[in-house]
Amino acid sequence: MFLQHKCNLKFLIPSSHRPSVILQKIDGHYLLDDNTEITLEDAERILKEKDSFIRKIAIGSGGGRGVVKVSWDEVRNPKALLEELLQPEDLVIQEIIQQSSFMASFNPDSVNTFRLLTLNINGKCTLLSSFLRMGTAGAYVDNLCSGGVLVGIKQDGSLHDYGIKKDYSRASEAPSGKVFHGVTIPMWDEIKREVLELHRQIPYANLIGWDVTVDQDDQIIIVEINLDSAEIEAHQVFNGPVFGDRFDEIRQYIDAKKPLLRHAMITY
Repeated sequence: MFLQHKCNLKFLIPSSHRPSVILQKIDGHYLLDDNTEITLEDAERILKEKDSFIRKIAIGSGGGRGVVKVSWDEVRNPKALLEELLQPEDLVIQEIIQQSSFMASFNPDSVNTFRLLTLNINGKCTLLSSFLRMGTAGAYVDNLCSGGVLVGIKQDGSLHDYGIKKDYSRASEAPSGKVFHGVTIPMWDEIKREVLELHRQIPYANLIGWDVTVDQDDQIIIVEINLDSAEIEAHQVFNGPVFGDRFDEIRQYIDAKKPLLRHAMITY
């Protein structure tokens, strides 16, 4: 629960590698990024001073649900919108990420992300599989279930020749018209190293799905981490059995942990 809460990303990821937070709401309490508590009136004033921002539901959301992009110059009734935006008990409001030209080349309307699936057990942290997600034209979220496209990434950072859509039909190009064939991701080795190093610092989470982008300054940004749904089925479309040569190791690890898991369940 703690690791999945979007407001707690700041405890796991350095500020240089995560979206800039404007404010948060945790169990009804409004907070700044440094945990200073503020009032509802403070929160409203801060948001009114921003030209634009992203609101996310902090728990129990996925697939782009609860993500709202706000540009005040497009809003007819700011008071009503603010009331609606701040209604959930747990939420995070962030600055809009300005992505790199490479990331924007797939669809400039959405912040496009890499999903990296990493495994950290027995003192060994490895990248299992990756894919690139992009939104459809006019959309600001990149999720497949929201109409986006995803395409697998090979271990060397090159893209597969085709991606898939929501109905699992093939797509040979991005919504922007960019063809996948022959594309290799810049900074791929650096992205992999950074994600693996961050996972080593979160040893109590064995399997993490990382949502990663690169901003306009070529800074690696961890948008979210996913522990309960890493879209393994989508990974397997491109990269085969996800656990690969670590499958037997994982099975043995789980077998060894069964008494502890059983005790935890009974205690709970």
